[in-house]
Amino acid sequence: MSPVSKRKRNEVGREDISTPAAQLAKESQRPPSPPSTGAECPFTIEYPTSAQSRKAKRRKGVGGSADDEDLVAPKLEHVEDLKGLDITYTIRPRTLWEDTKKYRNFVVGDETFRINDFIYINHSNIAHGATLKNTDERQFWVARVLEVRAKDQQHVYLRVFWAYWPDELPGGAQEYHGKHELVVSNHMEIIDAMTVAGKAPVVHWKESDEKEDLEGLYWRQTFNVSTNRLSHVRKHCICHQPYNPDHTLIGCTNALCKIWLHDECVIRDALQKTYNRKKDDGLDSQEKEPEIEKPTTNGKGRRKQRGKTKKDPQSKDPWDGLFSAEIELKRLKEEDANSEAETDGDGDSEEQPAWIVITDHRDKDKEPSVWKESIICLACKNAIK
Repeated sequence: MSPVSKRKRNEVGREDISTPAAQLAKESQRPPSPPSTGAECPFTIEYPTSAQSRKAKRRKGVGGSADDEDLVAPKLEHVEDLKGLDITYTIRPRTLWEDTKKYRNFVVGDETFRINDFIYINHSNIAHGATLKNTDERQFWVARVLEVRAKDQQHVYLRVFWAYWPDELPGGAQEYHGKHELVVSNHMEIIDAMTVAGKAPVVHWKESDEKEDLEGLYWRQTFNVSTNRLSHVRKHCICHQPYNPDHTLIGCTNALCKIWLHDECVIRDALQKTYNRKKDDGLDSQEKEPEIEKPTTNGKGRRKQRGKTKKDPQSKDPWDGLFSAEIELKRLKEEDANSEAETDGDGDSEEQPAWIVITDHRDKDKEPSVWKESIICLACKNAIK
């Protein structure tokens, strides 16, 4: 049985010299750590203020003892692919930590781990090497190894950055967060290597290729515990919102446009156009267009609220229950693509259309009528192939 980690999550959010000014919220959704099973770690991480860092450097330079914990300048952690997550820290007790030996890798069971590997951390008494289902990955915490030190074979310690499931962060998961998405933070901790349950197959998605297939865990966003902020993510579509990889992103085939569109935006636009086109050819008299409320002002000609107004989740679009739509993307089999490429006079295979399939549900006494329409780019207004 693998020991369980006692992650120090009760300290987060406190204004204290031993923690960042703004850490993860106390109302984290993670379950409380179970009782320790022998994986106690004698080390703690502290994040001194800039004033304390300057004081330590100044006092050390005027005759302070190197053994004085308070006189040692904090270290800076910098990871190349984690932009904006540099953080200064000190380890207590420092002398005990520095008495340990540095290593490039470590072994748990028959598995070897290295610096920068992502690892599953056990907090549920799951045996190391146990066969897991795809849905079991959230039974673990995930961390990235920064440093490996050991006193002996029985006392191996890892300095790590924690990764979080989006719903564990302040504000919770956003609409663009996928079900297998992690957010890497600079929340640092030292843990016992025996709490490692296995290697976590986490990849860095740089959002440079919208067609990239994401299998398993991935991260693209970071969370800075010093500022309590998430990093920016790439925006798409005419709505200028991020992309959730669990949904479909549709690329405009116009060489002068090439915008990527959210499938839900394309569907909403098609339904709105269908409703406007057909609303007078037999809609039930009960179906009325909703009244649009005019923006209120503060008496000085200015709107009271700035920015976008969130749509009431309880409200319905006028076409709800009348029309529905879905995207149909026709994909060629490899042999079909090769055959078509041979018959094309220009040497390029003919592009196959992408359709939007619209269903009319208005006549309850008949089978719904269904038809296909070309997908029109929301930006350049050309049909998408």
